[in-house]
Amino acid sequence: MTGAGKSTKAKQLVGNGVTHSTDDVLEAMGDYREIFNKMIASGNFSELSKAHGTNLTNAVESMKSGVSPVVIDNTCLRVRELSDYVKAALELGYADANIMVEDVDTNLTAEELTKRNTHGVPLDKIKKMIQTKKSVGTITLEMVVKYISELPNHL
Repeated sequence: MTGAGKSTKAKQLVGNGVTHSTDDVLEAMGDYREIFNKMIASGNFSELSKAHGTNLTNAVESMKSGVSPVVIDNTCLRVRELSDYVKAALELGYADANIMVEDVDTNLTAEELTKRNTHGVPLDKIKKMIQTKKSVGTITLEMVVKYISELPNHL
């Protein structure tokens, strides 16, 4: 959830490793808020999809090069949003014991999260994110691995 402390948690976990964040990819493309405002106005979110793809590619390269840990600092409200990262780790030989899914759960209100988030995500969007989070619950590695195993071309 935006403003919940994901980046703070990532900084605590990363140690001598590397953090990969789609937000960082978007910020490297230009003004974050301007990019999102254009996507919202046009209804075309292809730039966000590209940023997620770039972030995944960068994370896989870090995994291949042996960097440890590789921390993904993204808002993942659905199991499928984690699946490409976990699938890549498994395909590269990472054991389940070396893959962690950390849920940054918060009791903050939507209004508090709106004030805390650094990217200007609007209140109505944060309320929708909270509803999605509540409907999905806490995502576990087991849930992600099960999801991957049910994909047509699973491991």
